[in-house]
Amino acid sequence: MVQRLILLVVIGLLGWQAVTMGVAQMRSERLAAIYLGSSIPWTDAIDSIPPNASINLTSDAWVSLADQALTQDNLNHAEAYLWRAIQRNISSGGAVARLLNIRNTQGKIQEVDNIAVLSIRLWPVHEDTLLRASAHWLKKGDIAQLLPLLDKLLTQTPAYNAGLFPALHTLAQTEETAPFIKQYAHQAPAWWPAFFNYLTLNETNLSVVEAYYQARQQATKPLLKSEQMPYINRLLQAQEWQQARKIWLTTLAPTEQALAHAMLYDGGFEGSVHNEGFAWHFNPTTGVAIDTKLTGGINGKRALHIAFKQQKTPIHFQQVSQRLVLPTGDYSLSLRYRLDGLNTRKGLQWRVRCDAGATDLLGESITLKGSGSWQTLAFEFSVPDTSDTAKQGCTAQLLRLEAASQYAHDHLFEGGLWFDDIAIKAVEP
Repeated sequence: MVQRLILLVVIGLLGWQAVTMGVAQMRSERLAAIYLGSSIPWTDAIDSIPPNASINLTSDAWVSLADQALTQDNLNHAEAYLWRAIQRNISSGGAVARLLNIRNTQGKIQEVDNIAVLSIRLWPVHEDTLLRASAHWLKKGDIAQLLPLLDKLLTQTPAYNAGLFPALHTLAQTEETAPFIKQYAHQAPAWWPAFFNYLTLNETNLSVVEAYYQARQQATKPLLKSEQMPYINRLLQAQEWQQARKIWLTTLAPTEQALAHAMLYDGGFEGSVHNEGFAWHFNPTTGVAIDTKLTGGINGKRALHIAFKQQKTPIHFQQVSQRLVLPTGDYSLSLRYRLDGLNTRKGLQWRVRCDAGATDLLGESITLKGSGSWQTLAFEFSVPDTSDTAKQGCTAQLLRLEAASQYAHDHLFEGGLWFDDIAIKAVEP
């Protein structure tokens, strides 16, 4: 497992290594040219400035010359340049980190661990130093030493996420290394929400995702909605409807939670939470505007408004919906509506369908088109007994406003309509 992890992390860091080796010569030449007073980069810097040269360069310039020597596999010159760098600046973590690489290459293992620790003490947040020290602990397979360095890299440079998250995912899946990852769930560093989102999208075992969510819940730092929503979406994917709805409600502000009823969320369209979880989902498309706003005759400050521009291209309208989690039983749905010159051949209908694998139609409203003042409509529907294996595709349902006709030539709309006070109630047997 450790070998596989090393391969993944090496792939993640490969881009850095290629860039470092590719620009080393250019960087050292330019620095050397500057300190020699030349306006043109010196093309053979290490030939012109040997390690024992009597020249006053900065520590960074000596380090750059060492980089050029390393690209030519001249370890002796590289080490000599690095000692010149350390003489100029004894706290140069970059120079010490390069000595680390040289000692690794020379096989002087007894010195390497101490040098790795020293380089990070000198330059604890320097990206190049962190990468070089990480490479050492990778080679040793020392996860405990490696992860704090990767933590710093991910915190400072989100660009490493794509390369390193697969390796962290591998650690998270493995029993012997999972505790190392769970400690970061407890600490919740800046990169954790992005990694947890990666985990919810790529981990096939829901219990693994649940374990890290629970570990994160135990942290003193409050959960962010950016962590909760990926988990909720993963639960929805697994058809864990009740648990997903329960957690989703906790993500809402108290004023939004007050709009939640056992069977429907925000039937009066007073809230501002849309297009997530069990809220209303609006999917505007070309020629259709969907929003909530104030109008006359409503029982609050907002109602749902849908406006169609005159169209030449048919729209198979299914743009307003909400997922429901109703138990087996009989129900009645009621609402208020107002038609503002809705010109169409067949109109629109509210429909309730199964939405957990099956798409059976459970009930539908009258067809809506034309003009009129505020009116009320109601229709009944039944959710089948989902304990029957054949009906388990209806453990969740979808309430959706749809084009009444299935045919494209009936899907031209013009005008608008309003909705308010949508409610679902159980019908007593």
